[in-house]
Amino acid sequence: MDEPSPIPPKLPKSKRFSKKEIALFSVFGTILLLFLVHLFVTREIPPIDDSDLVLPSKDSKSDLKFRDLRLKESALQDIVKLAQMGREEAQIDGEFLVNSPAPELEALRALAALRDAEFKSLWDRGETEIAIKKAVSILKVGSNIQRADGSPIHQLVGLSVTARGQAKIVEIVQSQRLSSAQLQLLFDEVMSASFDSQGFQKTLVVDYSSQKMLMEELAAGRIDIDYLSQNGEKGPDPSKPNPLLFKKNNTIRLYAEAYRDMIEEAAMFPASAPNAAYNRAHRIRVNRPKTYFSGNPVGELIFSMTIPAIVGVQERNRKTRIQFDLLRIQIAAEHYRLESGNWPNHLESLVPEFIDSIPIDLMDGKLLRYNTEALRIYSV
Repeated sequence: MDEPSPIPPKLPKSKRFSKKEIALFSVFGTILLLFLVHLFVTREIPPIDDSDLVLPSKDSKSDLKFRDLRLKESALQDIVKLAQMGREEAQIDGEFLVNSPAPELEALRALAALRDAEFKSLWDRGETEIAIKKAVSILKVGSNIQRADGSPIHQLVGLSVTARGQAKIVEIVQSQRLSSAQLQLLFDEVMSASFDSQGFQKTLVVDYSSQKMLMEELAAGRIDIDYLSQNGEKGPDPSKPNPLLFKKNNTIRLYAEAYRDMIEEAAMFPASAPNAAYNRAHRIRVNRPKTYFSGNPVGELIFSMTIPAIVGVQERNRKTRIQFDLLRIQIAAEHYRLESGNWPNHLESLVPEFIDSIPIDLMDGKLLRYNTEALRIYSV
Protein backbone atom coordinates (compact mmCIF):
# COMPACT_ATOMS: atom_id res chain seq x y z
CA MET A 1 0.00 0.00 0.00
CA ASP A 2 1.42 3.29 -0.99
CA GLU A 3 2.25 5.65 1.85
CA PRO A 4 0.67 9.09 1.64
CA SER A 5 3.06 11.77 0.51
CA PRO A 6 4.05 14.17 3.31
CA ILE A 7 2.27 17.48 3.37
CA PRO A 8 4.74 20.24 2.52
CA PRO A 9 5.15 22.86 5.26
CA LYS A 10 3.31 26.11 4.76
CA LEU A 11 5.53 28.93 3.75
CA PRO A 12 4.95 32.27 5.45
CA LYS A 13 3.11 34.68 3.29
CA SER A 14 5.23 37.52 2.08
CA LYS A 15 4.33 40.70 3.93
CA ARG A 16 2.46 43.14 1.86
CA PHE A 17 2.77 46.82 2.63
CA SER A 18 -0.35 48.82 2.77
CA LYS A 19 -0.86 51.74 0.44
CA LYS A 20 -0.44 54.08 3.40
CA GLU A 21 2.93 52.57 4.32
CA ILE A 22 4.09 52.67 0.70
CA ALA A 23 3.12 56.32 0.51
CA LEU A 24 5.06 57.12 3.70
CA PHE A 25 8.16 55.29 2.43
CA SER A 26 7.91 57.20 -0.82
CA VAL A 27 7.71 60.53 0.98
CA PHE A 28 10.67 59.74 3.25
CA GLY A 29 12.69 58.43 0.33
CA THR A 30 11.96 61.52 -1.72
CA ILE A 31 12.92 63.81 1.16
CA LEU A 32 16.18 61.90 1.71
CA LEU A 33 16.98 61.99 -1.98
CA LEU A 34 16.27 65.71 -2.20
CA PHE A 35 18.41 66.32 0.88
CA LEU A 36 21.36 64.42 -0.61
CA VAL A 37 20.97 66.17 -3.95
CA HIS A 38 20.79 69.52 -2.17
CA LEU A 39 23.99 68.81 -0.26
CA PHE A 40 25.78 67.86 -3.46
CA VAL A 41 24.61 70.84 -5.51
CA THR A 42 25.08 73.43 -2.74
CA ARG A 43 28.41 74.89 -3.63
CA GLU A 44 30.87 76.81 -1.53
CA ILE A 45 30.98 80.47 -2.42
CA PRO A 46 34.26 82.15 -3.46
CA PRO A 47 36.31 83.96 -0.78
CA ILE A 48 34.63 87.18 0.29
CA ASP A 49 36.03 90.70 0.45
CA ASP A 50 36.38 91.53 4.14
CA SER A 51 39.00 94.26 3.85
CA ASP A 52 36.73 96.57 5.86
CA LEU A 53 37.04 94.21 8.84
CA VAL A 54 40.78 94.63 9.29
CA LEU A 55 42.37 96.92 11.87
CA PRO A 56 45.01 99.32 10.57
CA SER A 57 47.33 97.48 12.92
CA LYS A 58 51.04 96.99 13.01
CA ASP A 59 51.15 93.21 12.98
CA SER A 60 48.40 90.96 11.64
CA LYS A 61 49.77 88.06 13.69
CA SER A 62 49.02 89.86 16.93
CA ASP A 63 45.23 89.73 16.55
CA LEU A 64 45.00 87.07 19.25
CA LYS A 65 47.58 88.64 21.51
CA PHE A 66 47.38 91.29 24.18
CA ARG A 67 48.63 94.55 22.72
CA ASP A 68 48.56 98.32 22.92
CA LEU A 69 48.25 98.51 26.70
CA ARG A 70 48.57 102.18 27.50
CA LEU A 71 49.96 101.81 31.01
CA LYS A 72 52.58 103.81 32.82
CA GLU A 73 56.04 102.33 33.27
CA SER A 74 55.47 101.74 36.99
CA ALA A 75 52.37 99.69 36.24
CA LEU A 76 54.24 97.64 33.65
CA GLN A 77 56.95 96.89 36.20
CA ASP A 78 54.32 95.73 38.66
CA ILE A 79 52.91 93.41 36.00
CA VAL A 80 56.33 91.92 35.29
CA LYS A 81 56.90 91.27 39.00
CA LEU A 82 53.50 89.63 39.37
CA ALA A 83 54.04 87.48 36.29
CA GLN A 84 57.35 86.30 37.75
CA MET A 85 55.61 85.22 40.96
CA GLY A 86 54.08 82.28 39.20
CA ARG A 87 50.50 81.29 38.57
CA GLU A 88 49.66 79.93 42.03
CA GLU A 89 50.94 82.93 43.96
CA ALA A 90 49.23 85.30 41.52
CA GLN A 91 45.82 83.83 42.33
CA ILE A 92 45.10 86.49 44.91
CA ASP A 93 41.43 86.78 44.08
CA GLY A 94 39.79 83.80 42.45
CA GLU A 95 36.73 85.83 41.59
CA PHE A 96 38.63 87.69 38.88
CA LEU A 97 41.17 85.05 37.92
CA VAL A 98 40.22 82.51 35.26
CA ASN A 99 42.18 80.00 33.22
CA SER A 100 43.37 82.52 30.68
CA PRO A 101 46.19 81.62 28.26
CA ALA A 102 47.45 85.21 28.47
CA PRO A 103 49.75 85.72 31.48
CA GLU A 104 49.43 89.48 31.06
CA LEU A 105 45.72 89.27 31.85
CA GLU A 106 46.28 87.21 34.97
CA ALA A 107 48.98 89.65 36.08
CA LEU A 108 46.66 92.60 35.55
CA ARG A 109 43.92 90.97 37.58
CA ALA A 110 46.39 90.22 40.32
CA LEU A 111 47.63 93.81 40.12
CA ALA A 112 44.07 95.07 40.65
CA ALA A 113 43.67 92.74 43.64
CA LEU A 114 46.94 94.01 45.15
CA ARG A 115 45.89 97.62 44.73
CA ASP A 116 42.54 96.76 46.29
CA ALA A 117 44.31 95.39 49.36
CA GLU A 118 46.56 98.47 49.47
CA PHE A 119 43.52 100.73 49.25
CA LYS A 120 41.86 99.02 52.23
CA SER A 121 45.01 99.39 54.31
CA LEU A 122 45.40 103.08 53.41
CA TRP A 123 41.71 103.81 53.96
CA ASP A 124 41.70 102.15 57.38
CA ARG A 125 44.81 104.12 58.41
CA GLY A 126 43.16 107.39 57.41
CA GLU A 127 45.54 108.16 54.53
CA THR A 128 42.60 109.36 52.49
CA GLU A 129 44.31 111.17 49.59
CA ILE A 130 46.62 108.23 48.85
CA ALA A 131 43.70 105.79 49.20
CA ILE A 132 41.70 107.83 46.68
CA LYS A 133 44.50 107.67 44.12
CA LYS A 134 44.95 103.95 44.75
CA ALA A 135 41.23 103.26 44.18
CA VAL A 136 41.16 105.31 40.98
CA SER A 137 44.31 103.54 39.76
CA ILE A 138 42.33 100.27 39.75
CA LEU A 139 39.70 101.90 37.56
CA LYS A 140 42.40 103.26 35.25
CA VAL A 141 43.94 99.82 34.78
CA GLY A 142 40.53 98.54 33.71
CA SER A 143 39.89 101.43 31.34
CA ASN A 144 43.35 100.98 29.79
CA ILE A 145 42.59 97.33 29.07
CA GLN A 146 39.24 98.30 27.61
CA ARG A 147 40.92 100.85 25.32
CA ALA A 148 43.43 98.31 24.00
CA ASP A 149 42.86 96.61 20.66
CA GLY A 150 42.16 93.28 22.29
CA SER A 151 39.74 90.38 22.07
CA PRO A 152 36.43 90.03 23.97
CA ILE A 153 38.39 88.24 26.71
CA HIS A 154 40.47 91.39 27.19
CA GLN A 155 37.28 93.42 27.28
CA LEU A 156 35.86 91.17 30.01
CA VAL A 157 39.04 91.47 32.06
CA GLY A 158 39.06 95.25 31.65
CA LEU A 159 35.39 95.50 32.61
CA SER A 160 35.90 93.29 35.68
CA VAL A 161 38.85 95.36 36.89
CA THR A 162 36.93 98.57 36.17
CA ALA A 163 33.97 97.31 38.22
CA ARG A 164 36.32 96.63 41.12
CA GLY A 165 37.70 100.17 40.97
CA GLN A 166 34.20 101.64 40.72
CA ALA A 167 33.11 99.70 43.81
CA LYS A 168 36.01 101.19 45.81
CA ILE A 169 35.12 104.70 44.69
CA VAL A 170 31.46 104.22 45.60
CA GLU A 171 32.61 103.04 49.03
CA ILE A 172 34.64 106.24 49.42
CA VAL A 173 31.75 108.50 48.39
CA GLN A 174 29.14 106.76 50.54
CA SER A 175 31.36 106.97 53.61
CA GLN A 176 30.74 110.76 53.67
CA ARG A 177 34.17 111.15 55.25
CA LEU A 178 35.64 113.38 52.58
CA SER A 179 36.19 117.10 52.79
CA SER A 180 35.32 119.38 49.89
CA ALA A 181 38.95 119.41 48.75
CA GLN A 182 39.16 115.61 48.92
CA LEU A 183 35.96 115.26 46.89
CA GLN A 184 37.43 117.57 44.27
CA LEU A 185 40.57 115.44 44.22
CA LEU A 186 38.47 112.31 43.78
CA PHE A 187 36.46 113.88 40.95
CA ASP A 188 39.61 115.09 39.15
CA GLU A 189 41.22 111.66 39.49
CA VAL A 190 38.13 109.89 38.15
CA MET A 191 37.86 112.31 35.23
CA SER A 192 41.46 111.50 34.28
CA ALA A 193 40.30 107.97 33.45
CA SER A 194 38.60 107.53 30.10
CA PHE A 195 36.84 104.93 28.01
CA ASP A 196 37.26 104.72 24.26
CA SER A 197 33.80 105.09 22.73
CA GLN A 198 35.02 103.04 19.76
CA GLY A 199 36.88 100.51 21.88
CA PHE A 200 34.36 97.76 21.35
CA GLN A 201 34.25 98.31 17.57
CA LYS A 202 37.99 97.56 17.54
CA THR A 203 37.39 94.49 19.69
CA LEU A 204 34.82 93.26 17.17
CA VAL A 205 37.30 93.64 14.32
CA VAL A 206 39.93 91.71 16.28
CA ASP A 207 37.43 88.99 17.16
CA TYR A 208 36.27 88.67 13.55
CA SER A 209 39.88 87.94 12.58
CA SER A 210 39.98 85.29 15.29
CA GLN A 211 36.75 83.65 14.11
CA LYS A 212 37.92 83.69 10.50
CA MET A 213 41.22 82.10 11.51
CA LEU A 214 39.34 79.43 13.46
CA MET A 215 37.17 78.54 10.45
CA GLU A 216 40.25 78.31 8.22
CA GLU A 217 42.01 76.06 10.73
CA LEU A 218 38.90 73.89 11.01
CA ALA A 219 38.57 73.55 7.23
CA ALA A 220 42.26 72.64 6.94
CA GLY A 221 41.86 69.85 9.50
CA ARG A 222 44.12 71.45 12.09
CA ILE A 223 41.30 71.73 14.66
CA ASP A 224 38.92 68.90 15.42
CA ILE A 225 35.29 69.95 15.35
CA ASP A 226 34.54 67.86 18.45
CA TYR A 227 36.98 70.06 20.37
CA LEU A 228 34.60 73.00 19.97
CA SER A 229 31.85 71.21 21.91
CA GLN A 230 33.86 69.48 24.64
CA ASN A 231 34.51 72.42 26.97
CA GLY A 232 38.11 72.54 25.86
CA GLU A 233 38.82 68.86 26.52
CA LYS A 234 41.11 67.17 24.07
CA GLY A 235 39.20 65.31 21.41
CA PRO A 236 40.38 62.81 18.78
CA ASP A 237 43.01 63.65 16.22
CA PRO A 238 41.86 66.47 13.95
CA SER A 239 40.45 65.71 10.52
CA LYS A 240 38.91 67.81 7.81
CA PRO A 241 35.14 68.22 8.22
CA ASN A 242 32.82 66.76 5.60
CA PRO A 243 32.53 69.36 2.81
CA LEU A 244 28.86 68.46 2.46
CA LEU A 245 28.27 69.68 6.02
CA PHE A 246 30.78 72.49 6.46
CA LYS A 247 31.69 75.20 3.98
CA LYS A 248 34.41 77.56 5.12
CA ASN A 249 33.67 80.57 2.93
CA ASN A 250 29.92 80.40 3.54
CA THR A 251 30.57 80.41 7.28
CA ILE A 252 33.05 83.28 7.05
CA ARG A 253 30.45 85.28 5.11
CA LEU A 254 27.97 84.68 7.95
CA TYR A 255 30.49 86.02 10.45
CA ALA A 256 31.41 89.00 8.28
CA GLU A 257 27.77 90.05 7.92
CA ALA A 258 27.17 89.64 11.66
CA TYR A 259 30.27 91.58 12.71
CA ARG A 260 29.46 94.40 10.30
CA ASP A 261 26.02 94.60 11.89
CA MET A 262 27.47 94.60 15.42
CA ILE A 263 30.05 97.27 14.56
CA GLU A 264 27.32 99.49 13.12
CA GLU A 265 24.98 98.89 16.08
CA ALA A 266 27.75 99.51 18.64
CA ALA A 267 27.38 103.22 17.87
CA MET A 268 23.58 103.08 18.30
CA PHE A 269 21.44 103.18 21.40
CA PRO A 270 19.88 99.80 22.24
CA ALA A 271 16.38 101.27 21.90
CA SER A 272 16.99 101.89 18.18
CA ALA A 273 19.38 99.02 17.37
CA PRO A 274 17.77 96.14 15.42
CA ASN A 275 20.02 93.45 16.97
CA ALA A 276 20.49 91.96 13.52
CA ALA A 277 23.42 89.66 14.37
CA TYR A 278 21.79 88.18 17.45
CA ASN A 279 18.48 87.67 15.64
CA ARG A 280 20.24 85.92 12.76
CA ALA A 281 21.94 83.52 15.18
CA HIS A 282 18.67 82.98 17.05
CA ARG A 283 16.82 82.04 13.85
CA ILE A 284 19.45 79.43 13.08
CA ARG A 285 19.14 77.92 16.57
CA VAL A 286 15.35 77.72 16.61
CA ASN A 287 14.90 76.63 12.99
CA ARG A 288 17.04 73.49 13.02
CA PRO A 289 15.33 71.73 10.06
CA LYS A 290 16.15 74.66 7.79
CA THR A 291 19.71 74.71 9.15
CA TYR A 292 20.20 71.01 8.40
CA PHE A 293 19.09 71.58 4.80
CA SER A 294 21.22 74.69 4.34
CA GLY A 295 24.21 72.85 2.88
CA ASN A 296 26.35 74.24 5.70
CA PRO A 297 24.76 72.97 8.93
CA VAL A 298 28.00 72.67 10.90
CA GLY A 299 29.15 76.18 10.02
CA GLU A 300 25.76 77.70 10.82
CA LEU A 301 25.49 75.92 14.17
CA ILE A 302 28.98 77.07 15.20
CA PHE A 303 28.03 80.60 14.19
CA SER A 304 24.78 80.47 16.16
CA MET A 305 26.63 79.47 19.35
CA THR A 306 29.35 82.14 19.26
CA ILE A 307 27.47 85.32 18.29
CA PRO A 308 25.23 85.55 21.41
CA ALA A 309 28.32 85.43 23.64
CA ILE A 310 29.87 88.40 21.80
CA VAL A 311 26.62 90.35 22.06
CA GLY A 312 26.67 89.69 25.82
CA VAL A 313 30.14 91.22 26.13
CA GLN A 314 28.96 94.24 24.16
CA GLU A 315 26.05 94.75 26.57
CA ARG A 316 28.37 94.50 29.56
CA ASN A 317 30.69 97.06 27.99
CA ARG A 318 27.83 99.53 27.64
CA LYS A 319 26.63 98.97 31.21
CA THR A 320 30.13 99.55 32.62
CA ARG A 321 30.43 102.84 30.76
CA ILE A 322 27.02 103.87 32.12
CA GLN A 323 28.17 103.02 35.66
CA PHE A 324 31.21 105.23 35.09
CA ASP A 325 28.96 108.17 34.14
CA LEU A 326 26.69 107.52 37.12
CA LEU A 327 29.76 107.49 39.36
CA ARG A 328 30.82 110.95 38.12
CA ILE A 329 27.37 112.35 38.91
CA GLN A 330 27.34 110.66 42.33
CA ILE A 331 30.62 112.34 43.26
CA ALA A 332 29.34 115.72 42.03
CA ALA A 333 26.08 115.30 43.98
CA GLU A 334 27.98 114.44 47.17
CA HIS A 335 30.15 117.52 46.64
CA TYR A 336 26.98 119.62 46.22
CA ARG A 337 25.53 118.18 49.45
CA LEU A 338 28.72 118.93 51.34
CA GLU A 339 28.74 122.54 50.11
CA SER A 340 25.03 123.35 50.45
CA GLY A 341 23.84 120.96 53.15
CA ASN A 342 21.14 119.48 50.89
CA TRP A 343 20.93 117.12 47.95
CA PRO A 344 20.25 118.80 44.59
CA ASN A 345 16.62 119.17 43.49
CA HIS A 346 17.62 118.31 39.93
CA LEU A 347 20.84 117.31 38.21
CA GLU A 348 21.11 120.61 36.36
CA SER A 349 21.96 122.20 39.74
CA LEU A 350 25.35 120.46 39.51
CA VAL A 351 26.30 122.24 36.27
CA PRO A 352 28.79 123.86 35.84
CA GLU A 353 30.25 124.17 39.35
CA PHE A 354 30.45 120.47 40.18
CA ILE A 355 30.33 118.83 36.75
CA ASP A 356 30.67 120.24 33.24
CA SER A 357 27.54 118.57 31.86
CA ILE A 358 25.10 115.77 32.65
CA PRO A 359 26.13 112.62 30.71
CA ILE A 360 23.63 111.04 28.35
CA ASP A 361 22.18 107.62 29.04
CA LEU A 362 23.85 105.19 26.63
CA MET A 363 20.69 103.09 26.64
CA ASP A 364 18.41 105.65 24.94
CA GLY A 365 20.37 108.86 24.29
CA LYS A 366 18.53 110.93 26.89
CA LEU A 367 20.12 112.45 29.99
CA LEU A 368 20.67 110.19 32.97
CA ARG A 369 17.73 110.26 35.39
CA TYR A 370 17.44 111.48 38.97
CA ASN A 371 14.69 110.46 41.40
CA THR A 372 14.53 113.25 43.98
CA GLU A 373 12.35 111.28 46.42
CA ALA A 374 14.57 108.22 46.49
CA LEU A 375 17.74 110.30 45.88
CA ARG A 376 18.67 107.85 43.16
CA ILE A 377 20.60 108.51 39.96
CA TYR A 378 19.86 105.85 37.38
CA SER A 379 19.77 104.68 33.77
CA VAL A 380 16.76 103.13 32.07
